[in-house]
Amino acid sequence: MRKLLNIILIYASFIQMRGQIMWQFNKDTVITWQYEWGDEFNESNIDPKQWSYGVGGGLSIYTNKEQQYYTDGKNHVLENGSYKIIAKRESVEARTIDWLGDNDSLKQGRKFLHLNKKRFDFTSEKLESRRLFAGGFFEIRFKAPKDRGMWPAFWLYGGDPNEEIDIFELKGEKPDQVHIDTHCPNRCDYFRRNLKKVNWGGWAKVSEGLHDGFNVMAVEWQPNYIKFYLNGRCIAYVPVSFKVERTLQVNLALPSDNGPFKPGPEPGFTQSTPFEVDYVRVWNMAEQNEGRPSGNY
Repeated sequence: MRKLLNIILIYASFIQMRGQIMWQFNKDTVITWQYEWGDEFNESNIDPKQWSYGVGGGLSIYTNKEQQYYTDGKNHVLENGSYKIIAKRESVEARTIDWLGDNDSLKQGRKFLHLNKKRFDFTSEKLESRRLFAGGFFEIRFKAPKDRGMWPAFWLYGGDPNEEIDIFELKGEKPDQVHIDTHCPNRCDYFRRNLKKVNWGGWAKVSEGLHDGFNVMAVEWQPNYIKFYLNGRCIAYVPVSFKVERTLQVNLALPSDNGPFKPGPEPGFTQSTPFEVDYVRVWNMAEQNEGRPSGNY
């Protein structure tokens, strides 16, 4: 049994067994969570019944000016119970969105960006859950890559317009910072510990070395709020209501020097250190939480 202690959150979980229970102790309440879904990455292959590659048919999120092409499972290794995504410098001529034609135009608003088929200079990988979620407690145990320009992320995606919960986004050159965010159609805000109101998320400085060892990042998605936790410590709170079901995403992107989350990789970059994931776990609210909101968990 592992215990994570904080003035906001205390939880304990029994691992390596189905039917797990996790207790969350708040100031005057106790929430019991039951294990619902996840992956310990102990098998020799990614389970195609649980995961697909890419996101909604897209093999690069072109509106972010990302440089990588997401391959069909060619950029990872599974070893010692971990899933390791490795980004590489290699040229690929391919469609950005696989169900569009080669010469279809990709735009951001009215601005033309490029044709659907193009050359990518890097490859990487993204997993998308085949299951949809409408709330719960989502956690990942991970070790971040060290290289400049690496952009790993763990997030929930509900499609356009802006239905997204970014549990974390990281950058290789920021070993002590984590970016957290919520996207919704009419904008939504989150509050840091100092209660400063910030739109579209922001960076939180942390004491953990995100490259040096494993850390656990989690989100508690309730009907009327979302809380973000790092190693059991609440680092952000969002009073927001999300109604759209969404998939769970794990990926390693490579930004451009003129796009979001810049800079991109070093000119001499050839292959990244891994974005290593020990496990992904999803918990739902147990039936014995009588009188507490249950949502569609």
